[in-house]
Amino acid sequence: MSRTAVLLRDAVVDDAEALATLWADQVQRSMSPVDDLRLLIKQVATVESDRIVVATFDGVFAGAVFLRVEQRSPLEQELAVNVLFPSVVPALRRHGVGRALVDAGVQWAETRGITQIRAASTSNSRLAHRFLARFGLSPLAVQRVGATHVVRAKVSAGRMPAGKPMPRSVGAVLAQRRRQREGA
Repeated sequence: MSRTAVLLRDAVVDDAEALATLWADQVQRSMSPVDDLRLLIKQVATVESDRIVVATFDGVFAGAVFLRVEQRSPLEQELAVNVLFPSVVPALRRHGVGRALVDAGVQWAETRGITQIRAASTSNSRLAHRFLARFGLSPLAVQRVGATHVVRAKVSAGRMPAGKPMPRSVGAVLAQRRRQREGA
């Protein structure tokens, strides 16, 4: 198959249903994810720093990517293009669609004079990690996510109430030493 059959364009409101199906794992759970994506597409069209690029293969919806320009970090003023949620319809994988979506991010960065591309994929997607590595993208950081109430419970469990004597179990002694090291 020819790889030239992949065409890229900015998303339009009519793409919302296909995007909701493609990004079903990433879209927030709501009563109407299609309406949510319609609203998102309209919002993105008004913002210079965001872009949703849709790929078609022989006229059929084949995939999409969300591009966002952001500072590299709060401590660095330099900008980077984030290539978020690059996804290809399973039946059209290995036809150059993913490559074209990554290239859309690179071209957008080049036209804006941005020197860094960042991409994100789920931590358990070995295929996505290998795909991105082929383009020279290396791991930068590991982000961990947890529900606020779970983290609060774990943080609170590590604290000893003021004025209470410390139990002398091995675990308690190790925890006390750890707190002392952190405070030093």
